[in-house]
Parts: sequence; structure tokens; C-alpha cells
Amino acid sequence: MRARQLILCTVSLFNALEMLRSKDPLIELHDVVLSLLAQNSSASCLRAIAMRAREFTQAVSVSLFLLDCVGETLERAVFLGEEGADSTPQKLRLGEGVAGRSALVGKVLHGEEAINGGKASYSQIAVPLMVTNQSFGVLVLLSKINSPFEDGTEEYLETLAKYGSQVFTSLQKLETLSEEQESTPHFEIGDYLKDRIMHAAPGTIFSSVMRDLEREVLLIVLRQNHFNKTKSAEALGLNRVTLDKKIQQYGLYEV
Repeated sequence: MRARQLILCTVSLFNALEMLRSKDPLIELHDVVLSLLAQNSSASCLRAIAMRAREFTQAVSVSLFLLDCVGETLERAVFLGEEGADSTPQKLRLGEGVAGRSALVGKVLHGEEAINGGKASYSQIAVPLMVTNQSFGVLVLLSKINSPFEDGTEEYLETLAKYGSQVFTSLQKLETLSEEQESTPHFEIGDYLKDRIMHAAPGTIFSSVMRDLEREVLLIVLRQNHFNKTKSAEALGLNRVTLDKKIQQYGLYEV
């Protein structure tokens, strides 16, 4: 499953690059995509996106925000910039300011921002990070008014955000799968059965082994589904009432 996700992601990225080159040879993202694919964590991928955005635009600062699990607040995950250019707050409400509105509507937005009591003004561009037409974050860049963003900046940032988002979410999924596998107990069925049969009292082998085996299966499936009873019941082929009874019987409660 991991290999399939990475292959699909890689193919879509390079297909996109070929299409991009055919439209505008001045925009070269080949090395950018390779650097994103080389990242070994979702956190390092976010930082790589911000670094590439700043390198291309020579922006005074770059901030990258992610939407929280509730879907109401954008929290800053990455900041790169000059001292004194850190004017963007750590958190933004969805729809607040240029960045919040960009994430809300899923479009690139431009604006101006004044910092240091209005002594310095900056051009601002906000680019949403999206997967399946839904925003999960926003990339925000500031440039001095007398050094505005050049032509081609918006197209580059949109492309970087679009395919960087794919790499980021793929890495997130792989991290989640790894965590689930680590949390699932290592269960050697053959050795377990041999041990239980050897130590079971005469006349109780079948009932005791099957009871212990059922408990282990239930526990593994519950953990894989984060103790969501509805999903666990569907995976096990049980109705919800039966699963509840077995959870009570074996004391399988989330700790």
C-alpha cells in the first residue's frame, strides 16, 4: 500500500511537470519536486515547500499555516524570514485576513500588510494548500512594496502548493500507517496456539484457546480503528450490539 501511494504520487507529479514545461519553459520545478519527494517526514516536507517558495520569490518572509482538526483555526507550522518581518500571528481564524480568506475560498489572494506601527509596508500573497478541492492550509509570502512579486510568481506558487500538498498528505498517510502498525501488538498465531494448547487444562483446550484468540482479534481490530465501534463492527462482520457485549465480556476498553 505504501509503495502504491508513493508511485501514484510520483507519477502525477512528473506528469504535471511535463505539462508545465510545455506551457512555460521558464518555470522549472523538476528539482523542486525531487527535493519534496526526498523528504522523510511531513514536517520536513512543509519546511521544504516554504524554503522553495522563498528561494524563487526572494520574499521577505514565508509562513505556512495548517488548519486544525476542528477546521476553524489556522496554526502556523513554518516561518522563514528576516528579523522584524514576522508580523503574521501564530494563529488565524478561517476567513480572517488575506491568509484566512485564501484558505476559506481556496483561491490565491493578494493584499498589503503594514508592520512596525505602519513604518514598513509589504505586498502579500496567500496561496491555499488543497487536496481534493478542500483547503487544509495556506502559504503566505510578504515582499517589500518597492520590490513587488514578479510575473510568474503566482503560477509558480500555485504549482508548488498543488503538488507539494500531494507529497505532504501522502507522507502524512504513511506516518499514520506506521503509527498504527507500531501500536498493533506483534502476535505470532502459531507459537501462541502451541503455547496455549500445551498449558490448557484437559477438556478445556478448545474453549480456552478460542476465547483467547477471539479476544486478541477483537483488540487488534479495535486498535486499528481507534476504538471506533461502528467501523470495528463492520470490519469484524458483527452488529454493534454483539460487539458491545464482547467488549464488556473481555474488558476491551481504550486506555
